[in-house]
Amino acid sequence: MLKAVFLLISIVLFQINPLKAEVIKDIQISGHSKTKPWALLRRVNVNIGDDLTPADFLDLKIRVSQNPQYILKSCTFDQGILKIVIEDKWTIVPVPLISQSGDYYIRGIGFYENNFLGRLETLVPAVAWTNAGLNYLLLYNSENFFSSNLGISSLIVRLNTLSRFYRHKVMQNEFESRTTAFELTPNFFYKNMVFKAGPILFKKEIVQTKTQTQSSLDQTYEGVGLRTRYNIKFFEQLDTLYKGYFITANAYALRPKDGGNTFFNGKIELVATYPVFDEHFVNLSENLALASAKTFFYNFSEGAHEGFRGYDGESIHMQRYAATMFQYQHHIWDRFYAVSFFENTRSVLINSIYNGAHLNENTIGGGLRYYLKKISIPGINVEYGYNIQDKSSHIHFNVGLAL
Repeated sequence: MLKAVFLLISIVLFQINPLKAEVIKDIQISGHSKTKPWALLRRVNVNIGDDLTPADFLDLKIRVSQNPQYILKSCTFDQGILKIVIEDKWTIVPVPLISQSGDYYIRGIGFYENNFLGRLETLVPAVAWTNAGLNYLLLYNSENFFSSNLGISSLIVRLNTLSRFYRHKVMQNEFESRTTAFELTPNFFYKNMVFKAGPILFKKEIVQTKTQTQSSLDQTYEGVGLRTRYNIKFFEQLDTLYKGYFITANAYALRPKDGGNTFFNGKIELVATYPVFDEHFVNLSENLALASAKTFFYNFSEGAHEGFRGYDGESIHMQRYAATMFQYQHHIWDRFYAVSFFENTRSVLINSIYNGAHLNENTIGGGLRYYLKKISIPGINVEYGYNIQDKSSHIHFNVGLAL
């Protein structure tokens, strides 16, 4: 009874006299070789003179650790002095774009700069050759270009993809998609959340392959639209991977140039990673997507990514889907991991592919991957997936980036 009384008194006193905030008198950032201290402070939105309670400091520490451009070595706050020690990752100059998934291949090179001018901004020019011709991409992204809360991103991209859809090892459809797009997207950044919205200009051509030597331009879509994106992060960056989860939602409203109906699509993705048994990791993802029409207009094309390894690259074009992935990464040595996974994909194909069939398929598989400590992208992936319902095997190989 006496203990309960003391506990009640302590709770009351805590409510009356909560932990007081302490003023930041000085901020000391060390260990960096490229990151500009002012850019780091603007990203995490902290300044000299701010008040920090113990809860505020824990929240700040997580925000500091969430940036993939560096490794957080330590973050302390004592007697008004905030000390942050980081280790910058490499600035990548040449990055290969090499992947193989069934018959679909990419061969190219990109320059992936994830800490442009030390400002924690991303700049990616890339060019690649695929089954369907030349691809290129130029991406710039700054979540804090104007201030701690305001940024902007822009994207120019040309993607030519050759898709072959198989059922039970027999090809059902073969076609080429030629997409060119430009996006300019301002964003609002607040704590763990990023809101983006901006215009998109696009042109898409569909070429149906008739024979080995003949093809025809079947459909052309051209117009403007609005793209919105929402991202929320609740994770802590570790040495190789991370602990926690993030949620990303994308939505498009697209208006054809010829005055057709406005087209809508959207998708949401939850990705979570947690360490188990010290250095091993469990991964979970859930993907949901829906388009307003079952056409080539702006459908979802997935394959050879985590969550769709039961298909070859660019082999499945869907009007809607729900995909679940469970994965275990077993640490072998250094940053070398063995991977095993299970995936379930429930999808509705577009009308032009396999008569718009509804599919509910499971994939099991495994592989090997190597992470590079100083680079904020996976290094090498080699994976095998077996689609149980389709009885088909898929080998996926990737080095560096993918467009």
